[in-house]
This record gives sequence, C-alpha cells and structure tokens, in this order.
Amino acid sequence: MIKNTQYFELEKKLRDKNIPYPSISGEFVKNRETFFDTGECGSNRFYQNDYIFDYLLPIYRSEIEQIIEPDIIADYNLWHSYPPSGGKLIPVSLKFKQLIEQFKFPPNKFYPAKIKHRGELHPFFVWQVYENIFEQYIDFELTRFNNLDSNWKLKEGWELEVKKFDSINELENYSCQHWSYKYNYQRLVLKPAFREIDYCIIPTRLGVVVSERLKQAIEASDLIGIQFRDLPIKLEFSDEV
Repeated sequence: MIKNTQYFELEKKLRDKNIPYPSISGEFVKNRETFFDTGECGSNRFYQNDYIFDYLLPIYRSEIEQIIEPDIIADYNLWHSYPPSGGKLIPVSLKFKQLIEQFKFPPNKFYPAKIKHRGELHPFFVWQVYENIFEQYIDFELTRFNNLDSNWKLKEGWELEVKKFDSINELENYSCQHWSYKYNYQRLVLKPAFREIDYCIIPTRLGVVVSERLKQAIEASDLIGIQFRDLPIKLEFSDEV
C-alpha cells in the first residue's frame, strides 16, 4: 500500500483566458418532473431506474436569464438551472467518463444523457457518487471536530469548541443541538484503506477530493474545465500518526 498519498480539491474551472465555460440546465430533460422532484434520488442512494437525461443544455450564467449559445463545453460541469434534486449529480463528458473509469471510487453510477450544442445532440453523462461512504474511513478516535462552518468561519458570538465523537450519528446529534448543524474538521485522520480511493465527496468545505494520481492523469489528458486546489486541512492517516 502506498503511503504519503496527497489529495487535492477538484472543482470546475469557470473560465479560461477570459472565455467562460457554460453550466448545464436540466430544463429540457423529457419527463424530468417524474424523477427530478420526487425525492427518489438522495445523497445516500441512487435512482432506482436507469433514466436518460435527454436533453441537457449548456448555457452561460448571466444576470438576465437568457440562453447564450456557448462556443465550448467543459468535461466536468456545474448546474446552471433545473438540477435534479438530491444527491451529487455531475454532468460529464464521454472523455471524462472513459478516464475516470480507470480509477477507484465509492459506489457510483453514470446515467446516459444527451447534450444539445449548436443544434445537434451529443452523448453525455450525469455522474453520481455515493456520498456517505466517506464516514466509514474516519478514525473517530484520532479525528477532532469543531464548530466552524463550511467556510471555516466561526458564527458571530460563538467561541471555538473542539470535540471528539465516536460516530457520525453522535457528531450530527451534538451538532444539531449545539452548533446549528455547523461543524468542520479540526483534525481529520483516516483509516489506511482510504488510500485506495481516488475520488471521494467529503462533507463540509472539503467537497470533492481526488488523489494525486488522478490529478496527474487529468492534467496529462485533454480534459477541459477542471482545476485543483490545495485542501484547507491536511488528510492524515492513522498508520502514520
């Protein structure tokens, strides 16, 4: 097992050389009301049916909600409007899917999609990764939590409080009663098995975290619209502490 693995935050790049990348609207997906707003998809489960997102529309963000035909489409996207409710569903290109499938992830699923660009429909996908899988990798004995919010700030009038919890349920119950559901990591220590994961969603500000090997593969590819940032807190491992 490789030790000293580094991790980074992956996010959509909004523009390149002053050329903005569009986001995705789900407004024109056929029969979207039958599954977008039914609660069938949450952060901890998948759609029960193999829906097809036909079709997605790339549009620019603007103060005036008008459709602007983009010149370029990113391989990794955010939603502009009409997103599916619940869950972490990310519109991605076929090239992104082909690269990503070479790496290791929590349970995930690709839903077929079509994207309309310049009057033509092209293959695309909506990717969902099971979110709560991360909980099983936390070493609760060594990890410490605080009452900072997702922006690593303390609510006005509060004093910093650092706590240890034995489970995610204990953390959430305490957070609900004392921190108004605002919590973050003072120190995050993971079990060694997490090193096998290349892409994971970590609740709070850490967001989408990728391994250095996946970061290098994306940077060596021709995928566009993706950038990386250093994590605001170091990921530690219990076998190195």
